[in-house]
Amino acid sequence: ATPVPTPAPAASPSEKPSLSELLGAAEAAHSRGELATASYTQLLRLKPKEEEEEEAEPPFSILENPARVLRVQERVISMLPHSRYAPVAPERVSGIIMLKDKSPSEQEELLPASSLASTGSAAVDEEEPSPPAPFEWSAE
Repeated sequence: ATPVPTPAPAASPSEKPSLSELLGAAEAAHSRGELATASYTQLLRLKPKEEEEEEAEPPFSILENPARVLRVQERVISMLPHSRYAPVAPERVSGIIMLKDKSPSEQEELLPASSLASTGSAAVDEEEPSPPAPFEWSAE
């Protein structure tokens, strides 16, 4: 086996060279012909894979329409903690749920209904198309 060339000595004897310095020295030695290709490829296999920064998945998500939950998903969903409303039947978390107000003396804060069909301001500005002209149909 061909010995791996060492990079330039570190500033102090207690400091170890970084992995990128070692790989750079090995690449330079390989390009000069001092390190066999087989040895160089074996070194590259030991190089840790660079981790791509993936967007972390949130630990939970708030469902706007819990009626759209599949039966297998029912076991992993729950109501929001410290919510003003609680289901009358505590075991129900999906489908049609009847809720009771836990603090009826406080004033309610109602939000406007959201429509998934209208997205953005473009859908609000569009006018509804006019109905088609009347016609007669015959099965001839």
